[in-house]
Amino acid sequence: MNEEEKMALFWKYNFASGIKFVDDSLTNWPPALGPRPDMADVRDWVIEHATFLEDEQTARDQVSNGRRSRTLSKLSMTPGQLEDLVELLRDELK
Repeated sequence: MNEEEKMALFWKYNFASGIKFVDDSLTNWPPALGPRPDMADVRDWVIEHATFLEDEQTARDQVSNGRRSRTLSKLSMTPGQLEDLVELLRDELK
């Protein structure tokens, strides 16, 4: 299994302990997890995992953009207010 397949398998099983790999071979599968998955299942999970990561990133971006938007709206100033602020800051730096 490649790294992407390993990660998808761990993700699918909620990072359960006892799953072990040596090199690229699955060497230990805990009986409590049920039957050992086959490669067709793992390949499906790679797609599910990639979709999950994309959705998660989209959600983070939306939250970040929302915060940025609120911050910018709080900082909205008229050109005159902005000029006054610049002058104030220049005076402070003298």
